Amino acid sequence: MLGYHRIADLTWDPLNLSVGIENFRRQVEYVSRIRQIVSLGELVRLQDAGRPMEKYAALTFDDGYGDFLELACPILREARAPATVFVATGFTGDAFWWEQIVELLDPRNSSDGTLTLDFGEGGSRSFENLDGTEGATLAARNICHQLRAGNQQQISAILEQLRAWAGSRNSTDVCARPLEAGEIESLFAEGLVEIGAHTVSHGCLGEMAPADQQKEIERSRIALESITRGTVSTFSYPNGSYSRETPEIVRR
Repeated sequence: MLGYHRIADLTWDPLNLSVGIENFRRQVEYVSRIRQIVSLGELVRLQDAGRPMEKYAALTFDDGYGDFLELACPILREARAPATVFVATGFTGDAFWWEQIVELLDPRNSSDGTLTLDFGEGGSRSFENLDGTEGATLAARNICHQLRAGNQQQISAILEQLRAWAGSRNSTDVCARPLEAGEIESLFAEGLVEIGAHTVSHGCLGEMAPADQQKEIERSRIALESITRGTVSTFSYPNGSYSRETPEIVRR
């Protein structure tokens, strides 16, 4: 099983979420030669039927980036390779907070090499050398790691501070946007792409109470089934985070 986030040619990718377009094309061509590519749901059905797994491969994409539709889908269609896209529904038609952070810290736009952020109960953190790639990369990774639990109040506060530091700066990475509801519906209707749930907020389930986990898991599935008018039966844990209770909540 190959797990992806973004397919795009980027010069600034501090979180290492992207695979280049031609690199991805070569990967799909190679995997197609040595295995049969199936959706994740089909892979599970084949496993349950006792089929040997070494004959198959599944391609999955977390979060639901717009560049999946614009840059990955043409390659998948050409290879007739199905894929599963896990959508974090709280961002549909909006913006990923981590991509906003990456854009604001882009050293190509930075004129101020120092930054201090107040994380509330998490204390203050200072970052330096932000006018260079190494310093900006370290800052982006550290800030996103601090916010990984998905606390919306804390995320909003940090973004406000970052915008004040960065000044007026427009996003140049249009494909960093999330898929819109109509695009998700079209992908599902085409039949090549399986849509899976990925929570609402993309927070760490392992750091949430079971009741909060259930809301995140269930509401993301309900939202996606409302968009696709189909069944959503696959799920991906954001950040790979889960607690002892999470798998059973997902099953239910």
